[in-house]
Amino acid sequence: MSNPELNSRMAQAHTDELRRRAATLRRAGSTSGTTDPTVAVVPLTIRFADSQDGRALAALAALDSSGPLRLPALVAEVRGELRAALSMADARVIADPFHPTAELIELLRTRAQQLAADHRPGVRDRVRVALRAARALRLALRG
Repeated sequence: MSNPELNSRMAQAHTDELRRRAATLRRAGSTSGTTDPTVAVVPLTIRFADSQDGRALAALAALDSSGPLRLPALVAEVRGELRAALSMADARVIADPFHPTAELIELLRTRAQQLAADHRPGVRDRVRVALRAARALRLALRG
């Protein structure tokens, strides 16, 4: 499945879910979506881990009672706080056990699959840059 088709399907599924939730709220007599925390809009960023994420990744691994994550990795930030990470090397995941992260992990896995399936030269270059950054981060953590 191509990325545009996948993106379109994901957007349609999300739109359908929002419509279902809105209808449920209307039936319940609530006109503001603020009473349902699953409808709240929260700033979310999914990106490659970089050299400045070393301490945050180590802290996240400790929270998860897990060992360090192999790099390169994708990370999910909510409101600027690292909540979950996925190793592109071995697909292992670490997540903050004090916050809901199942959906974040699913988004990380979906993004990793998209990157793995994308054979455009620009994407390969970004993955190579992430690999170099991961090596630099490993060296910085050792020293």
